[in-house]
Amino acid sequence: MIIDSKDKTIEVHGDMTHEFFTVKEHNLAHIFGILRGSLYSNKLSAIIREYCTNAMDAHVQAGLNDKPIEITLPNQLNNLFVVRDFGLGLSESDIYNVFSSYGESTKRGTNTQVGMLGIGSKSAFCYVESFVIKSYHGGEEKTYNAYIDETGIGVVSKVHETTTDETGLRIEIAIKSHDSWSFNREISNTLRFMNPVPNVVGRSNTSIEPFKFIVENDKWAIGNWIDSRVIVLMGSIAYPVNLKACNLPDEVYRVFNSNSSDYKSLIIKAQIGDVRPSASRESLEYNKQTCEFITETLVNIIDEMQSEVNKAIESCNSVYDARCIFNSINNSFKAFGVTPTYEGEKIISSVVQIGKINIPYKKECYDDGKWTTSSKQPNIFARDETYIFVRYDNIPRSSARERADLWCKNSGVYKSDSHKHIIYLNNEDDFIAFKNHTEIKGANLIDLSQVNLLKVRKKSSAISSIKSPAYTYRNSYTTLNNSFWVPAEVDYKYDQNYYLAINRFEPSGRIKNNLEINRLMQYARSLGVNVPTVYGVKKADEPKLGSGWKDFATYIYSESLDVILRNHSDAIKSYLTNRVFTNTENILLRNMTFTKQEHIDLQSQILSVNHYFDSYVRDAIYWFADDYLSKKVIEMESVKKDIYKDYPMLNILSRCSYLNESDIDTVKQFIQG
Repeated sequence: MIIDSKDKTIEVHGDMTHEFFTVKEHNLAHIFGILRGSLYSNKLSAIIREYCTNAMDAHVQAGLNDKPIEITLPNQLNNLFVVRDFGLGLSESDIYNVFSSYGESTKRGTNTQVGMLGIGSKSAFCYVESFVIKSYHGGEEKTYNAYIDETGIGVVSKVHETTTDETGLRIEIAIKSHDSWSFNREISNTLRFMNPVPNVVGRSNTSIEPFKFIVENDKWAIGNWIDSRVIVLMGSIAYPVNLKACNLPDEVYRVFNSNSSDYKSLIIKAQIGDVRPSASRESLEYNKQTCEFITETLVNIIDEMQSEVNKAIESCNSVYDARCIFNSINNSFKAFGVTPTYEGEKIISSVVQIGKINIPYKKECYDDGKWTTSSKQPNIFARDETYIFVRYDNIPRSSARERADLWCKNSGVYKSDSHKHIIYLNNEDDFIAFKNHTEIKGANLIDLSQVNLLKVRKKSSAISSIKSPAYTYRNSYTTLNNSFWVPAEVDYKYDQNYYLAINRFEPSGRIKNNLEINRLMQYARSLGVNVPTVYGVKKADEPKLGSGWKDFATYIYSESLDVILRNHSDAIKSYLTNRVFTNTENILLRNMTFTKQEHIDLQSQILSVNHYFDSYVRDAIYWFADDYLSKKVIEMESVKKDIYKDYPMLNILSRCSYLNESDIDTVKQFIQG
């Protein structure tokens, strides 16, 4: 980004002494420490933002605007955050100039790239003491280690080089294990506006959802609440706007100022250079240029709001969709006095006018955890999370609720903010007229006759079945324990099911809580294990169960462990090596020449490790195989101790935080003569 520069003429009268500002060499570590440690308030977000925007800038420079960058997220077995671009890469001199010099930037002559301050490339130091840079440039792949040395200033050192056909840059930063969950959450928050959306590799269950605008044109948009009532979006980075700092006219300030989280956020789309970010790029610098741009844009938005909202409403496919849009953005344009229209009719409410349909019906709604005909929810509101179930005379009326519950269970619709209704109609003609009516067309409409109930055949037995109270497990989005269990009837003596003993709607055995049940089910399914229905049986009734009942925890752990041992040897090797060896130990043991067979076997296992496989498999190993692998860890640690007994120098060097290729060669020569 181009930085404003103004020529200044200073007139000096008389004979005056002067001294230019500078930084003395003995103060460099102090100044660099401030730039590293005090600049960013959110350090996790900073390293994500800085290196991902740098990678996107590299694609712009190389003409790869539509190609996504790649990122690898940390997990329990591999703690690296990796950002990879496929641009031109950097020469060795560029690496040293950019990464070892604060204030050095190659982007100040263009407004096609975000960077300009010469600080972001060093932002990893706000969080770690070292990180790795790999440059693919000019047919060579060169690896550098950037680290804070004993002087506190910092060093960039080349550690390896080889030939390659690739181009681009790769940044590797180790994320602390206790920050892994927070880091992955920051990913979606920080990168939600990036276009194209980065490609996440190494975690098949993780993706970055692009931010969805409700109303949008090429200059501004309305979306769900972000961090502020007004946001400036520049170069894929969202900057919250402090309206008071902009010196807005009173009438403009009144329209846009609101502290209510019910309001949506207004996003101003700025071109690179329209506003000036702060040094941390966490906020804006409210100079004259920034304030004038924001003020002018907000004044124009007031004039354009009516037409843009109408455009969004008119683009809908039905009245129902228009009411959904109205519900989404009502609070956002209420302050502007906007009344949208659809096909010439004013849309002033998100309520579906069932009374206008003129078809005989009865309605039930799901309220307070049960189906009811009460008037607590007399209306149907047009929302994305509203579901309308319809029953007519081709299925028994008594099966409607059960079918609706089954559909919700199969579709994962258990959120407390979903709205569910059952409409009872007389015949198929009424159903066709109902679903095609303008007030309903476009809604989440489910024909209950298409939901198949499983018919349970009665067992022919001379012994009568005795029904007993139990519960079936379902995942819940609430924290109430009883929301995870649905009442059911079973035969304690003769049924054949999987069960968990529960006490006050919470498991009391090996599985510690209700959320853990769902987690184990997900991991088991990712392994290909058949996950049966789980019945909750009161702890006091557990002795009454017959031989056909099996403990679910025992089943899920044993079956999953069996699959892991048979099919996921790579994941097991990765788990073990990462648990037993530090990075330095890994490097040392990979490069030594051993004579004992058990030492060679251990080295072969380290060399064959593949860190890239499904993250659900890694997590499944953590849950299902930890007890088994703990024994293997003890065996590997015993072999490691034996290696250190034969080669004491390796034991000493294993405590180093950094070793380069030359160090390894020296060690090999010393140990092996």
